[in-house]
Amino acid sequence: MSKLISVVLLCFVGQILLSQDLTDQQKIFQSYSVQYNINKNSSISGSYTGIGELNNFAFTYHDFGLNYTRNISQNSDLSLGVDLIKINQRNTNSFSNYFRTNIEYARQYRINKFTLSSELNSEVYFPKFNKFQYRIIYSLGATYRWNITKWKIRPYTKFKLYYYGGGKYLDYYDDESNLIARKSPNDIHRWRWYVGVKMRPHKQLSVVFSYFWNEEFNASIFENSDINIYNKNKDGVRYAFNSYGAINLSFSYNIKFKKRKSDSKEVESDFNKEN
Repeated sequence: MSKLISVVLLCFVGQILLSQDLTDQQKIFQSYSVQYNINKNSSISGSYTGIGELNNFAFTYHDFGLNYTRNISQNSDLSLGVDLIKINQRNTNSFSNYFRTNIEYARQYRINKFTLSSELNSEVYFPKFNKFQYRIIYSLGATYRWNITKWKIRPYTKFKLYYYGGGKYLDYYDDESNLIARKSPNDIHRWRWYVGVKMRPHKQLSVVFSYFWNEEFNASIFENSDINIYNKNKDGVRYAFNSYGAINLSFSYNIKFKKRKSDSKEVESDFNKEN
């Protein structure tokens, strides 16, 4: 346990400058969550997430969250949350503050030795980012219930798909530089894929370790909805794609450990607040 605590403490180092989008360098996401079970069906949790550069452990994105979760059936949960996000802006020494509210519906199934999960999450940001003000995220995950050692180490994977909405308006031009539309680029613009392991080294402590790849793209489902478009003079790109890989390390501690309906399921939460 002392070695594990040392790893946690080593994550809190450094600081560099960052804009709204993360850089395209390899990242580390480190998350800490403390949960309290109100009763067998309800819990509240507080969390902190930091995002930084892997090469120097410099963290520039900080998220402080408060969440309420309710078991609405044996296999499903409904969560409500609010977050304060602090981002260190490029070429300044100050942080910009953003607020996020979210609601998430999560459901799990067991098939033989696999636990399958699906989640639908809606997020709203104040003030808005350039690319979006709200996001709708759909996730599919699978955990293999193979208890490696007494820590219950279990491999898992998860895929997420993101819809962006309500971003700042973009001007769309044709090949002759004529304005054809001015609108928010609402569309599917991101996927993220995790591969890693989950473990429970102590009955009150859950740990997730994984690697994920984050890719932005233009699905072009709707007309004039691309984000990485040329400006009118064709000499610059607006809202360039933001793609990167990251190591994800998450810790969750349950203050009041009590058997809940959801404890019969796997520890599926990744705790990672995202940019």
